[in-house]
Amino acid sequence: MKAEDFFAKPRKVEFFGEEVEIRPLTVDYLPLVYKVRNGNATEKGDAIYELSFSVFKQIFPDTTKEDFKKVSFDAVDRLMEIFWEINEDSEKQKAKEVLKNAK
Repeated sequence: MKAEDFFAKPRKVEFFGEEVEIRPLTVDYLPLVYKVRNGNATEKGDAIYELSFSVFKQIFPDTTKEDFKKVSFDAVDRLMEIFWEINEDSEKQKAKEVLKNAK
């Protein structure tokens, strides 16, 4: 067994009819995942924004945060579905609830 066996490997997923390749997030993102699970409403919202932006940047690498602010809630909802699908987190519903409450 080698450390490389545990490195994040890209997976193909569907994003609005297009197949895209997304890498699972790494341990660098654990603080954000913790905030989605356990933070107050503001922390959860900020964490979901950052996680969604990270996934979006993998699909559209040239996107700036200013551009991302114009992305629809439907797209962010799908980005979070992709995030949880790829990262196989059983608590994806918590993030979806925060998004629903924000709409």
